[in-house]
Amino acid sequence: MAKDNEKRPDVVEVPAALWQQLQTRLETLEHAERIRQEAGAFGPAKVILDPAYEAWKMEAARPAQARSQDVADRRYGTAAPRFRCRLDSTAPDGKPGPAVGEHPELVVSAHSDLEAQARYLELAGIRKHDYRVVALPVAA
Repeated sequence: MAKDNEKRPDVVEVPAALWQQLQTRLETLEHAERIRQEAGAFGPAKVILDPAYEAWKMEAARPAQARSQDVADRRYGTAAPRFRCRLDSTAPDGKPGPAVGEHPELVVSAHSDLEAQARYLELAGIRKHDYRVVALPVAA
């Protein structure tokens, strides 16, 4: 047997207050682990009650430009010549006009730039406007 005054390599001396803190922390961690294991026994933490709502939520989280581009591609296809359309609010004298950033730039299929401009206005839901629509051909 080892003598009392002999030091063992696997034993460390710590103050009583620190020892109490370590024991309390260990009990807390063991309790949290028991709770985690019990929660895992009852199935996944996230239960999707309505898959259709979750799908809609994922679709709504996409950027507006991507959703609008999908609508343009579904409505007009991608086979015809394509034009990159955007609103231009610059005044005739070159001064900047109102912000039109809420209407994203879209690539629209059409047979002419005038048709592309009309389709862009229809997609954007603009009936009356004071802005010029810029339609530039997209290289295939």
